Amino acid sequence: ILRMGQLMGVEAKAQKLVDKIREAIKAATAGQGPCRPILLQYSSNDVLPGTETIFNNAVERAGFQNAVGAMKLKGWAQISHEILVQMKPDAIVVSKHDAPDEAAFKKKMLNMPGWSRIPAVKEGRFIFVSDRLLYSVSHHISTLIEELAKHHSCPKKPA
Repeated sequence: ILRMGQLMGVEAKAQKLVDKIREAIKAATAGQGPCRPILLQYSSNDVLPGTETIFNNAVERAGFQNAVGAMKLKGWAQISHEILVQMKPDAIVVSKHDAPDEAAFKKKMLNMPGWSRIPAVKEGRFIFVSDRLLYSVSHHISTLIEELAKHHSCPKKPA
């Protein structure tokens, strides 16, 4: 944003936008507990974002940990169903394009190999977000961070 503002001769406006985004993220993540719940992004082809992706950056800024990033996998990685089951994320992030009908999607997930065995799927812990937020490299990343932060809570420890 700052670079584009410089190139277009509107540095002050660009700085103002950056400051506004930083304040919104700060407000969205204020008061979070010390835990870092684990998120996993759903993909119909099981190619999932690891480190060095916009998703990973947004997840971390929102106070979470990316399940694939925690495995130290860079970029977009093909994940087997056996590995999916072992991840045990606290919630699954889903694009609204993949789930235009949230109830039908949740039901479908209960029948998908690998995914159906993940506790977050069994318990319906999904975060549905706009494609624009997940797949654009723009100021919309701050909105994704704010959306994810709304769902931040420390998981209960088993008794």
